[in-house]
Amino acid sequence: MLKSLRNAYPLPLAIPGIPAMLFVIELFVRRHNITGWSGSDWTVYLSSIAVALLFWSLFYYFTRRMSQINRLLVLIPVFLVFLLEIAFLIVSYGYYAYFQQMPNYYTFEYILQEPIDVYAILISSVTWWHYTVLGIFTLGLSRLWILQITRNRQPVLPARSLLILLLLFAVSLYGFLSFAQTNRRPVLADLNAFTISSNFIYNFLVLKHEVVGSGLRKATRIEVPPVSPNVNANVLVILNESLRRQNLKA
Repeated sequence: MLKSLRNAYPLPLAIPGIPAMLFVIELFVRRHNITGWSGSDWTVYLSSIAVALLFWSLFYYFTRRMSQINRLLVLIPVFLVFLLEIAFLIVSYGYYAYFQQMPNYYTFEYILQEPIDVYAILISSVTWWHYTVLGIFTLGLSRLWILQITRNRQPVLPARSLLILLLLFAVSLYGFLSFAQTNRRPVLADLNAFTISSNFIYNFLVLKHEVVGSGLRKATRIEVPPVSPNVNANVLVILNESLRRQNLKA
């Protein structure tokens, strides 16, 4: 059944190629970090990649169906998905460059508990170069994705099959997040930016966790009272300075 479905509705090369390219780059850049992984590290990491491939496949068929209704409908979701993906990649590689380790579940938990602190760190670290990379890659990958879904003449996946794929993705994502909850130390693959966003949804809607941080909760400007530039003359200071100069001349 899966083989016949794949032959009838093949994925363009660029669709699995995008996460595969990110995966290869990640393995190359962080190969020294990966060599010390344990079995639980690899289990969480590979399951994260499997869920990511399910997401990209589902997103492809979803945008294909939307493009057949109206091409303008796919612009916003495609742009937002790649904006989130590239932004997360920049933050993840910045985290790795500073700490020499990849983000794990504790990293996401800290973001949940201290959102204002994380925002302050990001604002102080991001430069114009990061914004340039974010804009170029977001627009470029969005353009590539839209070209793939509009030029592909293969039939669109039926609604029933799309719902089955959505259900499979939801079950896989729930199982992955539940497994990551009990194995918090292993790293998470950063080729799927939706991991962090779905983690937020899982914590807020399913686990009902509230954001209770111990750090800065409100940025309050300190008001310094104005000081008059005209300083009142002090007779004792003037007399002391005059005597000091006389002693120097003596």
